Order: sequence, then structure tokens, then C-alpha cells
Amino acid sequence: MTARECTAYILARKDHSSSDLYKKLLNKGFEEDEVLGAVEWAMTNGYIDDERFAKYLADAQAAKGYGPRRVRQALSQHGIDRDTIDETVETDDDDIKETIDRLLNKLNTGR
Repeated sequence: MTARECTAYILARKDHSSSDLYKKLLNKGFEEDEVLGAVEWAMTNGYIDDERFAKYLADAQAAKGYGPRRVRQALSQHGIDRDTIDETVETDDDDIKETIDRLLNKLNTGR
């Protein structure tokens, strides 16, 4: 199996950041140049997109009731660059506040 084929298999199951995909492919024993080529191929063809992944992960974290600091930490752990983190968390601040309000309301009403 080539790194590209493995990339397709990995991404068919779950979305990943480019950093996560890079690490997974290296851990599977592929050479670094082949891994870089596979990641570039996936990015060029729109199979991975760090901004899309960041938005998805931030939304998932906010839905769990996590605040901006925890969202930033999760994004950083997945290798998302600081500019993308700043853009994602900045645009999601209102969504996070709405989620917190909704969760607090559930706690207060018991539903």
C-alpha cells in the first residue's frame, strides 16, 4: 500500500488535520518524502483542510460546553497553526457563549 492509498483509507473513516495525517503516516512506516507528497496531494485535492477541521473541532468542543481556552488547546494538540486557531476561536466566541448559556439554562431548569 502506498502512502497515498493509506491516506485515502485514513480519511475515508475520519477527518484529520494535516499534522495528524502526517504523524499517522510516519507511524505506519512510510518515508518522510512519501508522507509529505501524500499530505500535499490530500490538501491539493481538498481531502484535508485545516481550517475546515479546526471549525469542526471547535464546534464539537463548544457543544460539549468547553470554553475558548480548552478549544484553543484542542486545536493546538492537532497541529493547527496559531493564525487558524485565532480565526476559529474568534469567530466561535458567540457560538461558545450561546452553548454555555444553553447548558446553564438546562442545569437551572433540570432539563
